[in-house]
Amino acid sequence: MMMMTRVPVWLLLTLLLTGCPQPVTLKQITLRPSMIDGSYYSSFSQTWECSVPLPGQGTFLNGLGPASLGGNEIYAGYEDIFNQGAQPFPCNQTEQTLYRGHVQFDVGEFSKVTAATLTFRIDKSENTTGGAPENLPNSYGTVMGMSTGLKNGTNGPYFWDYDNEASVPACGSLTGCSVDISSQVNRWAAGTHTNWGLIFAGPILDSGGSPQDNNAKLTWYGSFRLTVLYNPAENPNAPQ
Repeated sequence: MMMMTRVPVWLLLTLLLTGCPQPVTLKQITLRPSMIDGSYYSSFSQTWECSVPLPGQGTFLNGLGPASLGGNEIYAGYEDIFNQGAQPFPCNQTEQTLYRGHVQFDVGEFSKVTAATLTFRIDKSENTTGGAPENLPNSYGTVMGMSTGLKNGTNGPYFWDYDNEASVPACGSLTGCSVDISSQVNRWAAGTHTNWGLIFAGPILDSGGSPQDNNAKLTWYGSFRLTVLYNPAENPNAPQ
């Protein structure tokens, strides 16, 4: 025998008035960087023989200067320089330059995002200081952190320090690079971490090295984009 269950009138009226839940329609927008630049720090040392007044001694001969950046590009890595002097008073000079990249996006119109994906490409890389670009560029940056703001240096303020570090994704010059930064963007949007952008660093993170070579691991990155997926109802200031 089949049992019939009566549905209360108030429940029927509620269903009729409210209807079925409507599906959420998400929107997507792609942002370009609001700021993109690079910084470097060099540590230099030389042996006591460099103070001996002999021809050619005490002069730093490489004259390379820091690596240059193209438009909308950052770098991450290092370059070593070693100048070995001649006997009997060898003036040995060493320099190590560390490079870090800084990229920032304006996410002020968002309150909460569903997903945020950072994409970029490897422009070129080198494995010898001032040398020719590698035929197949490598990604030598190892750390991506949330910038903690400007610090003061001898040439003025620059972006260098970071926290909440994550690994730079393994990627190639042909496939491009992609990394989920939803957590970082939501922290910027909520105001729990000031949006000073991202810092790309590594593989050497601490300065003061005294290299005995002219090796380098330096990568130039470009074509940065941030693709944001969001619910318009939760982000009234974003495009509806």
